[in-house]
Amino acid sequence: MQFPFRLASLIPFWRSSDEPRPPKYNFTLGDDVFSPMDLVSMSKPGTGFANPAGDLFLLPIKTYNATEVEDRYSVLLSSLGVAGQRTHELVLGERDSVFWLDSRTIAHVVHIETEESPYEQYDLKALSLDLKDSSDGDAGYLRVLSSSLIATLPTLGASDFQYLPQAQRLVFYDQISKDGYFPAYGPEEEAEQLEDPPPFFASMFERLDDSDSYVVRELRMSDLSKTDDGSWALGTDYIRLTPHEPLPEITEQHAYDLSEARIIYAVGAGVEPSGCMCGLELPRDVGCRIDGSTTARRIAKARSVTSPRLNNAGTKAAWFEDNSKIVIYDTLQDVEFTLIDRMGVHPTSLVFSDVDDTLYFTGGNDILVSVYSLRVPGTPLSGSLDPHPVPTLITETTSLRGLEAFPNGSLLATLLSYASPNEVVLIRDPQGSNLVEQITHVNDGITRRTNLTGGEAFDIPGIDNAHGWIFRPKDWVKDDGIKRPAILIHYKGPGAWRNQWSKLSNPNIFAAQGFFVVLISTNPLPRVCSSDPQRLKKLSAGWNHVLSTYLEIDRRRTIFIDEDLNENVLRAVTDSGSKHGLQFKLAFGTFSTDHNLYFQCLDHDDVYRAYDFLQSVAD
Repeated sequence: MQFPFRLASLIPFWRSSDEPRPPKYNFTLGDDVFSPMDLVSMSKPGTGFANPAGDLFLLPIKTYNATEVEDRYSVLLSSLGVAGQRTHELVLGERDSVFWLDSRTIAHVVHIETEESPYEQYDLKALSLDLKDSSDGDAGYLRVLSSSLIATLPTLGASDFQYLPQAQRLVFYDQISKDGYFPAYGPEEEAEQLEDPPPFFASMFERLDDSDSYVVRELRMSDLSKTDDGSWALGTDYIRLTPHEPLPEITEQHAYDLSEARIIYAVGAGVEPSGCMCGLELPRDVGCRIDGSTTARRIAKARSVTSPRLNNAGTKAAWFEDNSKIVIYDTLQDVEFTLIDRMGVHPTSLVFSDVDDTLYFTGGNDILVSVYSLRVPGTPLSGSLDPHPVPTLITETTSLRGLEAFPNGSLLATLLSYASPNEVVLIRDPQGSNLVEQITHVNDGITRRTNLTGGEAFDIPGIDNAHGWIFRPKDWVKDDGIKRPAILIHYKGPGAWRNQWSKLSNPNIFAAQGFFVVLISTNPLPRVCSSDPQRLKKLSAGWNHVLSTYLEIDRRRTIFIDEDLNENVLRAVTDSGSKHGLQFKLAFGTFSTDHNLYFQCLDHDDVYRAYDFLQSVAD
């Protein structure tokens, strides 16, 4: 029986030679089997973010509709009250976005198509909320009371909005053409969509990713205030905060932060570092605007600057530097000092406490992300700390990001694992009991029905700080004498484990079909370069450890998948004379575009969509 795919993205397609196509893979089906269709149809939540009061949060969600063959966008609005959780869902357009104006008002940026040039616009609307907790038999509710238009934005490239209620300022990223044309300009052209995939990954990557040849990113600010009658008014002056400097790419973590009267942001310095650039970004400057002045104060320069943050008062700034340090800057005394000199883990998220001078941050290795707290000491007169303070471990998990501090001292974060996409968690009393409570359960229906597992981590013998994951086949019983095929999936790059649901080649798909699945990241420590021979050494050590541990693996039916399409690695693992002892039957690189997942075999220039290559090692 063939798997009943309705998606065009799950149909095998072209081969560059005249050889016959491989037979379609016969998927094992059942309500308790996690299938590719389950993976595609699962909701894909983003990162949760709370209102200023810390009693409501928003969670953007994207869900694929197989019937309409399109994505559905929405945002989950949920309460965090002790009297029971209330939820409300807002349906969004594909290019809509939301952010908080105050604790009971959501800003909704609505994309609208028009009949006149430039044939589209973005309207800024205010959604007023009403929350009532349950009491005395009343079930309570969370609802949208009203929606009102604030203004039509004079730009088509605005994103990553943040509002500062105390100063009544709206700050956002904007994409501006290099001739500085503002406000009426068109957005960057969409990527060209190909009717037929090209024969090589490189050409696909080049054509599908637009270059920023005529677009620059900058920060802009405008007045946004609430009038006496409760309506909102957007100012007409759009102050350019970064007039001559390129900003980094927009990611899930803001590249800027706000306090009562200050803005801190990172910009590209435009000079490449010397030596090895493995995993490192271009040099970055950190600027801090003081009290709304028109001139930014440059406060640091490093090869890599991420997560610039300010405390509530704006008196202290913090950021990750060179993927190994936490740096503090005293904005009043104009003194910079290093809080942690060498982290030993890859930093991911950083936030100041809402109630004191505690700094919360996360750092990850090959398999786990840990959450730490550290009280920021007084500013040293010499600009250095001796000794450096030791952070306190709060909790550790498979992957966690998007830390946000609440006025009551709790932390909001987004948790994900191989067993589930993003879910929102609350860390109560982070300096005491450290109780981690999962707040959302977006995909519980599928995860419980299919009994998804997060895999089991293992140490790689003989190599320091080296780990991997293994997923055992569904219905596997130890020492049952049944030989099973196996797949080794290779990740590389800092923080490879933080995006565990970002690829369509999720290991649970293969494990559900009776495969052992091994995942090994050749993730170098911060500021450490890892060459292909070093990666192969780690892969070989980890793979041979798994083979010696699980004798049920059939060595004649093994597949290697490299998610970076590294040609040197792919050829080495299938070379019968390889000194690394990695002799797989087949080796593929993967790449994906939207819902399409491709597997490319370099030796034959063959590319497969979906999972039909599994037939090569099936029983």
